[in-house]
Amino acid sequence: MGTVLLTYLAGLASIGWRKRKTIQKVAGAAGGKGTGPTGVAAVPNGLLQLLLVIASVGVLCVSWLLLLGVTAVGTMTNLAASSPAPSVWLAIGAVVVVVILGALFDESSLSLHPFYRRRLASAFANRAVNVPGRLGPTLVAETYHPEERTTLSQYARPAKTAHPFPEFIFAAAANLTSEEATPPGLNAVSFTMSADWVGGPDVGWVDTATLEGACSARLRRDVTVQAAVAISGAAFASAMGRFARWYQIILAVSGARLGAWLPNPTFLAAMRAAQDEHGNVTDWPLPGLPKIRRGTYLLRELFNIHPEQERLLQVTDGGHYENLGIVELLRRRCTTIYCIDGGGDSPPTASGLAEAIALAETELGVRIDLKNPFAAEPGAGRPLIPDATLAALNSTLSKEPVIIGAIHYPPASGLPEDCRTGVLYVARALLWPKMSYSLLSYAAQHPVFPHDSTGDQWFDDGQFTAYTQLGRELGRVVKRVRQRPASHDGRVDRGKSHSRHGVDGTNLTTAPERS
Repeated sequence: MGTVLLTYLAGLASIGWRKRKTIQKVAGAAGGKGTGPTGVAAVPNGLLQLLLVIASVGVLCVSWLLLLGVTAVGTMTNLAASSPAPSVWLAIGAVVVVVILGALFDESSLSLHPFYRRRLASAFANRAVNVPGRLGPTLVAETYHPEERTTLSQYARPAKTAHPFPEFIFAAAANLTSEEATPPGLNAVSFTMSADWVGGPDVGWVDTATLEGACSARLRRDVTVQAAVAISGAAFASAMGRFARWYQIILAVSGARLGAWLPNPTFLAAMRAAQDEHGNVTDWPLPGLPKIRRGTYLLRELFNIHPEQERLLQVTDGGHYENLGIVELLRRRCTTIYCIDGGGDSPPTASGLAEAIALAETELGVRIDLKNPFAAEPGAGRPLIPDATLAALNSTLSKEPVIIGAIHYPPASGLPEDCRTGVLYVARALLWPKMSYSLLSYAAQHPVFPHDSTGDQWFDDGQFTAYTQLGRELGRVVKRVRQRPASHDGRVDRGKSHSRHGVDGTNLTTAPERS
């Protein structure tokens, strides 16, 4: 009962922290302070975070103290008894249960990862099929069967159509605690998953089909398209890269974590090196991949132990390394990149985009110059009339939701000199005066839109419709901006590139083009 209660409260604390802005506005309204831009939040950010952490840690400490206290008292008062007291049997039974759970059950399967994977699949895992009708075949969406294994090597491949189709590259982050592997404070490196390759520049790559063949049936569940979507969006976990906090231990103990343990490409390379040309093992002391992720991996999460050479890596949200996927497209030397940013950065400025620009220059030597980025700031747009009744909405309007940047690749990129420049289009999930009346009306009635937290896994019909419509309208704005006569650096953008790649990050889809 204590474990169930702890898991429930820790889950509420995690989701509550993700929804803190909504909680503050509701609390402010209840206190009569209003929810407008001039309203004062009832609970400051720092205090709310501290209260959630204190409550979760308090429940954890009380649970363990009760367990240890009952065990100690029962043992001390029955030392002279001929048979162990019931409390001793209870303690022994608890230890046996823990050992069995740790030895026989998969650690990732006991977390929220499978639940999150199913939630995303139930909303987005659909295929187009032709259904016969009186007027001929009709194209409709059909939900994937829950038992269908959408393997990366097969299902992540580009569709064979008359026009080039994006190749999906799911951007995630591999957590490492070695000081030599990551800069101080980052504790995560790039980890991508696609139909052809899985891995990153710091941990190496492995052929996707080879990886799937080396995995057990349990591990193979997380080498699928549906799992890749969930892992790339695993926002809260026991290790969170650049967003690491000391209270991550609560998420590890409670099971309120979304990441998963995947095979380390570096270790798979060592396994291949330990075999001869006939596949026979020559280095017999080298262990193989585990069939399940036992309790030892939970201990690694508790004590934040993530060495480079470990058999499995804890892979989490791509935002723990870089939230937009832009760096991965620059790593592939794309010359035209479209980024749909739904990261929900708190104004002012697009902090996720700024981090991506800084990381690209630090790791790749790629420079990005933005053109008038402050036009995409809330409050920069033309106010709607009447201003008196729409003041709260006007304060959230930007002039234009798209930021244009000029990409400059260094000579070390290997590109020809006349191909070292490109264009970046960043469409932010914002509000602007020329968007449809239905969306502006929805935003006026729902002040959090379009920054609802990913902690809210139960969107109603209105929310889902609003975000779908926002995506369509952002796409139209990007198309209009692209068709302007001149690009950022003065060159004419003739649109000769063809879509080749796509990256799915935490809260976005980025689709570049390569000349």
